[in-house]
Amino acid sequence: MIGDVSNTKLRGYNAKRFMFLLVYLVIFTPAFVREVTACCVTNADIWAGKTQSEANSKVNDPDIPIYICTGSPAYFYAECSVEADPEGRPIKWTFDYDDETSETKWTYNSSSGPTSAGTYSKTASHTYNLTGAYTITVTVERVGAGACGSKSATCKVTVVSSETLVLMDKETKDSKEDHENGGPPPPGRLYVDVVADGKGDVEFWMVGPEDGAGATYPWEIIGAGRSGYLNNSNNYKRTETNLDPGDYTLRVTKEGDSIFERKIWFTVVEIDISACSTQEGCFAGYGQRCTPDNWFSFTTGKDFLDGLVDKTTENGKIGDLYIFSHAWLYNSAAGRAHNGGFYGNPANNSGFYGSPRAGDHADARYLSDLQTAINNGTIKFASKKHIFLEGCHIGEIGTFVAELAGMTGRTITSCCGESSEDGIGSNWVRFHSGPANWEERTNPDYDGWLSGAAEIGEHVTVPY
Repeated sequence: MIGDVSNTKLRGYNAKRFMFLLVYLVIFTPAFVREVTACCVTNADIWAGKTQSEANSKVNDPDIPIYICTGSPAYFYAECSVEADPEGRPIKWTFDYDDETSETKWTYNSSSGPTSAGTYSKTASHTYNLTGAYTITVTVERVGAGACGSKSATCKVTVVSSETLVLMDKETKDSKEDHENGGPPPPGRLYVDVVADGKGDVEFWMVGPEDGAGATYPWEIIGAGRSGYLNNSNNYKRTETNLDPGDYTLRVTKEGDSIFERKIWFTVVEIDISACSTQEGCFAGYGQRCTPDNWFSFTTGKDFLDGLVDKTTENGKIGDLYIFSHAWLYNSAAGRAHNGGFYGNPANNSGFYGSPRAGDHADARYLSDLQTAINNGTIKFASKKHIFLEGCHIGEIGTFVAELAGMTGRTITSCCGESSEDGIGSNWVRFHSGPANWEERTNPDYDGWLSGAAEIGEHVTVPY
């Protein structure tokens, strides 16, 4: 009996030793070390080009399509950065060409890869037989490295079947093309943003069967008095800068071909807008001084968004936007529940707010409605412009201003105190922002104007 007990204790002791050894082996054997060793793909990029050397040079913005002809190859250069991997797992490159075809490549091969950290690259090419816009995706994977072992990147290619004229806004990268002979330009026009000097910059080029084959294309910008040639010496591409706001037509012909003609309408835009609440007559007066030819009144949130849609339809894009209205109940639970905003009819909760709230009027509108209109293209904002919010304390209520800035891509000037007119001229208004009562005087938050997140003092004059 005693021997049996002793053996039982010995077996228990040996079991504990075995478990300790097993844990030690699991943690410290190379197999386990391999699983915890950092070996991630940390980033991936891809560039396209009309030649392999052009793709390798990385000169083309991946978000702007290169143009090629059907039957001509597009070339790609992809890079990735990886962490060290003592086990040398393979690096797998998958090129998805967006036409239901793909291609797989390896560094070094399908069974082993580099052990050192660093940047690795791979080239590829693909020929498209159908016209259209394609988004090429490269996915780089360190095989067996788990979730961190894969990264993807994209670039764009547009395939055409005939000589095509492409016009691009240098600021926004928006573009329009024409590939039809003669007749009017394609419907609609390209709206070109003004840049810091109040002018617009465009780039245009020819692509097609004659591209690079010795053809010469005379061009002119009707309305600007500018002309020249697209040919081999300039790679069939031209940049024109400092175009005044206005309407233009880009026209391209071809030497030796009396029928050939390509045309694109475009407009350089700088249309500033004022949106004026009907709550007080002074608001419309401010709008008429700041933007005398482009202002509208609104009573509800619906009116406000409809006005922005109308101005986008009329002008293509909205420049600086001045909003003259009382802010929505900054010192109440209702204002906080709406996450800020500005007035519609104060009697029925029909304004423009950050968030919905129970009991809102059917004509109330919200930041989410503005985002939908931006996504749909019915409201368009020019780049590098501003929004001015005159309402008292509107810069302090919830995240309204931050969200509005994020979805419009604009710097917003907003009031942190009580806003009041402090000077007025035939084409300008100066506003003051400061504390309205003793409580606000003792709280430094109730003071001045913000431009983005920066404090800019107690006075601001509009228009900018």
